[in-house]
Amino acid sequence: MARNANIAAHCAELAGAGDGILDRLRIEGDRRSAVRSAFELSYRTLPDEARRMFRLLGQLPGPDLTVDAAAALAGTTPADSAALLARIADAHLVRERAGRFGLDVLLRSYARELIGTDEAHTARRRLMLSRAQGPARRDSGQANCPGSYARSAGSRA
Repeated sequence: MARNANIAAHCAELAGAGDGILDRLRIEGDRRSAVRSAFELSYRTLPDEARRMFRLLGQLPGPDLTVDAAAALAGTTPADSAALLARIADAHLVRERAGRFGLDVLLRSYARELIGTDEAHTARRRLMLSRAQGPARRDSGQANCPGSYARSAGSRA
């Protein structure tokens, strides 16, 4: 941002940056000052399965999800997903509110940078299949994407 630019104009520019927003939030020539670098430090501390879950969270069609929805997204058990989400939250890469987990815009963008096309496609497919099998899975006692998240996943994925 130029020294004489106003904050509102800069915010409007960032809002239109989409997934390229992280490239805009850096100081030219100083890689360590970039927002991406701070996220990378936290991401590297995670074990492989937690890194995978973080990447998958970037595929969220809505603002947040439950542990059961994360399990569907990752193809894991709810217990495993809960442990992974807790680990990611401890690294300050996901926020938890009232039993739901979500990424802010910058972290979502970072997670999307890290995921491969096949991994992303597979995760979205698992989520959709989970939604499609919802009532049958619920009757069998298996995890399901509950409530409004399942509806939003179906409409936006």
